[in-house]
Amino acid sequence: MIAFSALGSSAVANAQTGDRGAALARAATAQQQADAARTRAAELARGGGWGYKTGLVQRAERDAALYQAEADAAMAEAASCPKPAPASPAQAAAQERLTELRQAGGWAYKTGAVARAEREVTALSATPEAEPFAPSPEQAAALARLEALRQAGGWAYKTGAVARAEREVQALATPQPALVCGGRGAQTQPLMTSAK
Repeated sequence: MIAFSALGSSAVANAQTGDRGAALARAATAQQQADAARTRAAELARGGGWGYKTGLVQRAERDAALYQAEADAAMAEAASCPKPAPASPAQAAAQERLTELRQAGGWAYKTGAVARAEREVTALSATPEAEPFAPSPEQAAALARLEALRQAGGWAYKTGAVARAEREVQALATPQPALVCGGRGAQTQPLMTSAK
């Protein structure tokens, strides 16, 4: 009976590490394929207009994006992070519009259409912020003092009163916990790098 339970628990442990190992292997393969597709797209783009006219450059870029998405999903699975939420129809439409404008050329950049589309994509893909917390009485007083000094005018800046109040607010601020699986403001460590 003891041997059976020990065998069963070791099999479960091996299955969990095997799943992580399989996810890492899938991620490595997909990353290699993405790098190869990016290299192929760059070679075709250097070849001139025929690569664009025949659609080979776009196909290679599309393949690179597909393989990169597969690699990212496998890395998220291996790191036990939840898979990223699928893009909403509005996000997908905004991303498609941005891609079209970037390919349109100079007029899209000069008129600001690309910048507007980038802002729209960023606004639609922004992660929800953490809920605001109630500041302590000391923090509330320091924030009120800082706001009053900012509205006071130039003398508050010239004398350094605003800078001192900003330092006081920063000293009283409590550090927020960092997100583990990404998100706004979180720095994730690269688990895999491409061979570029």
